[in-house]
Amino acid sequence: MDDSIERLGFELSTRALAEQERALTALRSRAATVLATASVSGSLASAGMSRASLDLFGGLAMLAFVLTLLGSLWILLPHELGFSVRGWPVVDRSALVSAPDLIDVYRQTAAWINDRVRENQTTLRELAVWLTVSCLLLSVEIVLFGLDLVR
Repeated sequence: MDDSIERLGFELSTRALAEQERALTALRSRAATVLATASVSGSLASAGMSRASLDLFGGLAMLAFVLTLLGSLWILLPHELGFSVRGWPVVDRSALVSAPDLIDVYRQTAAWINDRVRENQTTLRELAVWLTVSCLLLSVEIVLFGLDLVR
């Protein structure tokens, strides 16, 4: 009975949820790196600027800097993601049935977890897009600050 298809489905579902949690941790770690890199780049470039006013490259670089910071911070902010399932609803639900079957419990719990995995997936995809945009903006920032410094 322990080696049922339902149990396998339950275990695969919990692994998918754990993998999403690791993916979020990796996204946030990369976003923190982008944030730190943008800050260092911006501070080095602004320290090298001796002019009182920004020209076109400097202004665009500052805009890219601010947008990079905002994108990275958005990833680091809390989002409505769920990576755990409480056991008590399973117990409550099984109490409603006269003779709860463990296979049915595995099946229902796997379905609940799969719903959560689907809900999380949308947010994780959006955060990955935000990270990609932040990385591109960081590249633009560095190039524009470099162009501003050589002028």
